[in-house]
Amino acid sequence: MDTARDPLLGLLISEADEIFASMAGALDAVRARPRDDAAVARLIQCAHTLRGLAAISGHAAIADLAGRLEGALDRQRRQATAASGEALGLIDGSLRALRQLVALAAEGRGDVPPAIAELAGAFDRAAAAPEERRPTVLVVDDSRTVLRFVERTLAEAGLRVVTARTTAAAAEVISSERPALVLLDLSLDDLDGAALLGRLAGDGALESTRVVLFSSRPDDELLLLARRLGAAGVLPKTRASGELAARVRAYLDAPRRGSSAP
Repeated sequence: MDTARDPLLGLLISEADEIFASMAGALDAVRARPRDDAAVARLIQCAHTLRGLAAISGHAAIADLAGRLEGALDRQRRQATAASGEALGLIDGSLRALRQLVALAAEGRGDVPPAIAELAGAFDRAAAAPEERRPTVLVVDDSRTVLRFVERTLAEAGLRVVTARTTAAAAEVISSERPALVLLDLSLDDLDGAALLGRLAGDGALESTRVVLFSSRPDDELLLLARRLGAAGVLPKTRASGELAARVRAYLDAPRRGSSAP
């Protein structure tokens, strides 16, 4: 790339790394705390800045995607809703796509890969889909890798997903969102998952929310713990993505009384 011949493109590329780094940090903050308004505001500002730089440098695909991301984040902020797993996945996918588009622009290429072009449709569907009509699943785990895998898997299955990495964040989401199902890891940084389950039982939250133990412990041990703690059932972390989604659906669809999905 000859930035001397195209100074506006040079400006876009020189600013992009800092913008993307800021967006990645803000996204991690929202993953840890889905109602982090400051982090959402930072994502909006970064998308807005990137859209402006792309527009003045004549890179329509970058401007369009950054604008769609800005709009979706602004709707979330105005509606005062926690970021769902689907929303987080869309933000993450958009960030990767924007990086790729900027890299292509730096090579003097203006083509848009099909997978990136399809993101426009994903934003349209997310804007049209009434979030409140879809079952909400809260995933509580202190591993970012596990959260991202489960978010993507369940969102692709049509579920609304929110996440929490601590029991404090989980309690906040349960209070505000009243999820239909909670996948609860037993080993968390700030408090044992079993203690959180006991607190939920004491608060009466389990009357409207099923809690499923989500762990890598042996199945027999998990089943005993589930019976002792009053959980709706168990779901080993070793399940493949297709089976994971099917098992979660089974728990959501099971009758409330005496439910124990296979």
